[in-house]
Amino acid sequence: MRAPSILHPAEARRVREDAVPVGSTRPARFLGLPFPLAVVMGALAYLIQTNVTGWRGLGWAVAVVAPFWFVAVLAIARDPYGANVFLAWFRCCALLRDPLRLGAPSLSPLPGNRAAPERRTPRVR
Repeated sequence: MRAPSILHPAEARRVREDAVPVGSTRPARFLGLPFPLAVVMGALAYLIQTNVTGWRGLGWAVAVVAPFWFVAVLAIARDPYGANVFLAWFRCCALLRDPLRLGAPSLSPLPGNRAAPERRTPRVR
């Protein structure tokens, strides 16, 4: 992109108005990761630390989450929305895996293909 010339005000205006600010097009980041992915990784570290407890728990949380964090930073270096696409898929589809019982992705507690087994109650005398 050329620097606007003072002699051409129309060109200066075109360059000024056509520029898209980079900050408006990228997601908010925390330590190199988009914020939703950073929240998921932070929640994983929190769960590990609270289950192991103490300094050992903190060590385990860092040992488990830090490599995944580093790989995620490298994976989204060129595509910051890739993590958001994966998280959207996970919220919509990965949690709805029950095709063997219901024939379609669903978390429905009701059986779709099989009838409920008949309950037999003992007779009271």
